[in-house]
Amino acid sequence: AVAACQDALARPVPRRHLVALYAAMARVGESGAELQAQMVPMFKGQWHRMSPADIQTLFRCGGPVEQLTEAAVTELSGIKNLATAVALAAHTGADAAPEVVAAVANAGHDQLIRVDSLAARSPKGSDAVQEIARAARTRLWRLVLEKPSPEFNQTVATGFTTYLLRREAPRSRWG
Repeated sequence: AVAACQDALARPVPRRHLVALYAAMARVGESGAELQAQMVPMFKGQWHRMSPADIQTLFRCGGPVEQLTEAAVTELSGIKNLATAVALAAHTGADAAPEVVAAVANAGHDQLIRVDSLAARSPKGSDAVQEIARAARTRLWRLVLEKPSPEFNQTVATGFTTYLLRREAPRSRWG
């Protein structure tokens, strides 16, 4: 299995296959860990294309986490996808909060909900992740407060109003 993986790595590998292959090597054993260590440089320039699910797969499958962390932290500032940046910051424990918090300050409602969810499910409770979650919740609250109030129907409920007027009207003896 290791020889087949080494042959597969001799040619360019798509990002999805690279992540799956890295995760599969965790099950092989010691030789798989060596191959994982050789695969880490292949992620250079690929971090900005990864989804949060890819990052969770990489960091939760086992293997040389320290090498993965070093490779990821060097490219963290170049990641434009907010959810990917939060997932990387959460899994690496990197103090990349200034860039990510600045991006959270300009994020939309849907992105903020995803960021809050990723921060809540992060494996490391670092100060950076807590700061990102705090910034996301604060921004969400401000968005809710800034949202214009719903326009209510200004039409008077005529049937109920007529009923009240008839009920409250003074009644004469004849009518």
